[in-house]
Amino acid sequence: KNREIGKSRSRQKKFFIESILKSRRAKVMVYLDRSIDGDDPTWGSPATCGSTIRADSIDNSSQPIVCCGLFQRGEIYVEDEYEDNIWPEPQSGDDKTVLTVETGETSLKISITSFYDENKKEDNILSYLFTSSRKDNPFFSRPVFEANALNLGSKNSILDIYHHANVPYQVEKGAMDHEDAIEEIIEVLQASKLLKTIVVVGHRVAHGGNRFSSPAIINDTVVDDIKRISHPGRKENPANILGIRLVTKKFPNLPALAVFDTSYHSTMPPKAFTYALPESFRNDLQIRKYGSSGMALDFITGVAKSVLQNKMRQPTGFTKNSVGTSFIVVRLGNEPSATAVVNGKSADTSVGFLSNEGVSSGTAIGSIDPAIISYIAKSKKIPMEEVLQTIEQQSGLRAISGGEADIDILIKNANGGDENAALAVDIYVYNISKHVASMLVACGGATHGLIFTEGSRENNHEIREKVMEYLSPALRVNLCRRRNKQAGRNSQGIISVKGKATNTLLMVIPADDKIVISLECKKKLPHLFMEERRGPLFRSIFMG
Repeated sequence: KNREIGKSRSRQKKFFIESILKSRRAKVMVYLDRSIDGDDPTWGSPATCGSTIRADSIDNSSQPIVCCGLFQRGEIYVEDEYEDNIWPEPQSGDDKTVLTVETGETSLKISITSFYDENKKEDNILSYLFTSSRKDNPFFSRPVFEANALNLGSKNSILDIYHHANVPYQVEKGAMDHEDAIEEIIEVLQASKLLKTIVVVGHRVAHGGNRFSSPAIINDTVVDDIKRISHPGRKENPANILGIRLVTKKFPNLPALAVFDTSYHSTMPPKAFTYALPESFRNDLQIRKYGSSGMALDFITGVAKSVLQNKMRQPTGFTKNSVGTSFIVVRLGNEPSATAVVNGKSADTSVGFLSNEGVSSGTAIGSIDPAIISYIAKSKKIPMEEVLQTIEQQSGLRAISGGEADIDILIKNANGGDENAALAVDIYVYNISKHVASMLVACGGATHGLIFTEGSRENNHEIREKVMEYLSPALRVNLCRRRNKQAGRNSQGIISVKGKATNTLLMVIPADDKIVISLECKKKLPHLFMEERRGPLFRSIFMG
């Protein structure tokens, strides 16, 4: 049943990464021996690792698998197929959990998160680093269950389900929609002991408009307000409302909390979020800069602050007792952005009223002179609406490259000699660098850390290197190529050159929205997590 199948060694220091492959009849657990450069073997997460290896299953098929990010030492063994009705016993702290729901147009992510004390910080080091930076959250969280559904609404839908040991429990492929995926997930939960532990549901909602600057307990009025906020250009809110409706249908008696991505940016000063438009437009239509990815920014900067406070070598002017911090967070990938965060609050961001403003991306044109739109309409003699539709559907890097929008593929094509792809990459890098430089103004001219996220993409190390060619002189910090290629996995996320005095550290930190959602639920509804101390007579009379 447990049979050793070999080990892999690399250099002097050993670093085991647990990866999991579910084959036809068995799961192969692979511990990859790797070299590390640092003393913290717990740094890493599924979003930061991205190491791809191959493992042979029992039926001799070979499949690529990506490191799941559980960093631990151990043996390699083959385990018999996991029976559907057998689940690991819940750990201490798993008796009161949060169900977090993140619903997209064609995706669904559902997690169950529990809470633990500081003595178990190794269970989720990123959660520990994030929450230890916030004095209002003296508790830590870790996921015990996770389900991810992709390509919903198509014939190629995929549903992956994991329990807290990160072992694939069930993988479904075929045609399904959001409701089908939720049905499958709940059916699995009913076979486990986790369903009865849920005390609250936390929903990610993309846009809160001017109405929501903090999380809100979900009721009919809140749902109606979210519907009214849903701008035609914002496609996330209708999907979020769908998730709220479907989950409420399944758990009608559970309290639910909406956590808004844009509420994080409600702290921006008027000079940063106000457009120079007539007051009637701004007030009547609620036109302002709203930003995006607020929960990710909250998590990333919280982790960064803890890393800086725990490092022996802080940036110049930063000590372990420093209260004020300033960071610039750069989101890479196909929806890039730059945000200035000062003392834990958003000070400015490149994302405006909609995500089209700011950095040119695969499908978004970025900032544009509005006169160009009217000029095109008059010169081509086509309606303004058609011009806007063409810009929305055919612009961005794909218009430069000849149709390709994915930045990873564009980098490969550029390295292969494609001039159009090379121009698209240059535009992308230059736009990111320019917006990062503008965020220095919001940070008061200097920043403690430039943080890159979305770091699991294949070629992001090349993008970071190109961006720093522009920014190194201004920030007076140099990128370490070795650390950069490792995405900081072996150096607590730091990718700047080691040992040199600098005002700014360069870092790569992954985001984890579900941790933020779960902590907001506990903060907003603390009574749900209190230990029940009532006697049996009280419970029988007042609680049925």
